[in-house]
Amino acid sequence: MDSVIDDAGDIMGTLASGGVTDDRQPEFQGQGTPGDTILIRDHGVEIGQAIVDEDGQWAFTPSTDMSEGHHAITIVARDPADNESEPSGPFNFEIDVTPPNASKLAITGVLDTAGGITGNVAAGKTTDDTRPLLTGTSTGQPGHTVTVMVRDSTGTHALGEAVVGDNGQWSLQVISPLAAGLNTFTLVEKDAAGIRINSGDFARIDGGLGIDTLVMDGKAMHIDLSALGAKVQGFEKFDLGTGGNTLALSAHDVLAGGARDMVTTDGKVQMLVNGANGDVNLLGGNDSWTLGGNTTVGDVTYSVYTNLAGTAELLVEDKVHVTIL
Repeated sequence: MDSVIDDAGDIMGTLASGGVTDDRQPEFQGQGTPGDTILIRDHGVEIGQAIVDEDGQWAFTPSTDMSEGHHAITIVARDPADNESEPSGPFNFEIDVTPPNASKLAITGVLDTAGGITGNVAAGKTTDDTRPLLTGTSTGQPGHTVTVMVRDSTGTHALGEAVVGDNGQWSLQVISPLAAGLNTFTLVEKDAAGIRINSGDFARIDGGLGIDTLVMDGKAMHIDLSALGAKVQGFEKFDLGTGGNTLALSAHDVLAGGARDMVTTDGKVQMLVNGANGDVNLLGGNDSWTLGGNTTVGDVTYSVYTNLAGTAELLVEDKVHVTIL
């Protein structure tokens, strides 16, 4: 199987193995021998069939909604003589159409470790620690991102973000000092969401805090992060989709918009680009980018490009063409 296409909901484009989609009827595509029948199975149970056309292509879209949760898709090719191939390796993904339950979000601890008053600070009480450790509960889904907002005398702003651990708990060490006076915290939990665009005609788009994906689901789109500047920010991942789209960016763009150790732990600021096709133009020439080899993340192979200083890293899916300009 070559690709799984999400064409519904808020997250659209090519789905990477191990990814999350809100499309309950995604399209499965692949190649085979013309005339063969492709059996599509989910966790070993057949969910449909497709015939390989004369060009060696096949496609299948479920006629009913697939269940929310984990899916493992394998395919088997059956020739006209009823001989069947061995099942393919599984393509794993998750369907998630339920937003996090905000009622389960809570701050359970505000730990004061500085000054003359130490220990946990109860709601409505005072502290002399301007950088306390915040801990709390969530929906319990590991990998979700909890954003802590604070309202103080200067207004409302994001204090920071934390990733939900395997135990459903999260913690945030406050870095920027809290303002004197009343501080009121609110929480927002995000799952693996994405923002989609079908043209370059926009005033400004911002993914906000957390790891966010910008999905390009138009055709022949060209997004130049260096030229757009602050008009596009808050996105650490880009999905070029299936429309032959192009993303142009520099090492500066990666350093300004990426996340350190996002997909591999090597101390570098990273961005990730997926796509069934399309192009990435690396701006700055050979003085800024070098190809360092390949790596596999979630069963997807990426080419790894690093800037000359060794501080920025761009991972590009191997189906996407890369040009160093």
